[in-house]
Amino acid sequence: MAVCSSADPSRPADGLKSCFAAYYTTSPKRLQDTETLRIMKAAGRAGIPCQTGLLFRIELCYLSFDEQSRTGGSDCPGARSENDMKLAEALQERADLNRKIEELRRRLQNNILVQEGEEPSEDPAGLLEELNASIGRLEYLMAAINLTNCRTKAEGMTLTALIARKDTLMVKLSAYRDLVYSAGQSTNRARGTEIRVRSVLKAGELQKTADRLAKEVRELDTLLQETNWTTKLIE
Repeated sequence: MAVCSSADPSRPADGLKSCFAAYYTTSPKRLQDTETLRIMKAAGRAGIPCQTGLLFRIELCYLSFDEQSRTGGSDCPGARSENDMKLAEALQERADLNRKIEELRRRLQNNILVQEGEEPSEDPAGLLEELNASIGRLEYLMAAINLTNCRTKAEGMTLTALIARKDTLMVKLSAYRDLVYSAGQSTNRARGTEIRVRSVLKAGELQKTADRLAKEVRELDTLLQETNWTTKLIE
């Protein structure tokens, strides 16, 4: 993979062009995940929509270099860059993007067909471009979040393992709460004579287990939230 070490710092524009050209000529195939993340991160900071095509990603990388050259920074593939985004911020942005994507899909459906001679209320091409950019950004965040969760530990467990633990505890808690509700019912069924139906499991014991599970879920959630806000997103 090409790097920018040969760029002349006294001529930033030429150096950026040199780095771009080298990266293009030495990367004829699909970008590797880590390279893609660097490029999409740079494009996102420069406010440039991300797409999934190789050439377009490289163009975004070049444009981002040009933007960074005015501030003395660099996001050249192969060069180190500081990432100040916290994991919690990435999770929030991911949720926002999912909502935005659904909204864009709805707006596209509402504007893709019009009567002859009329114009749509919104430009479908522009909406489609925005949709593609949002999906590209979502791809970057999902990959970075998963990588961060796998590499970050809290209390001896990776975040991935903690999330799995929390999710399964919530499933178990839901099942126990349903059992508590059912066990607490006093149901009479009439079949010629009234038949008393009793619970074969004690509602009190089920409730104690449900309370213990709920506490563990809360503690795990607190741990995850604290870790998310103190962990930098890994690229």
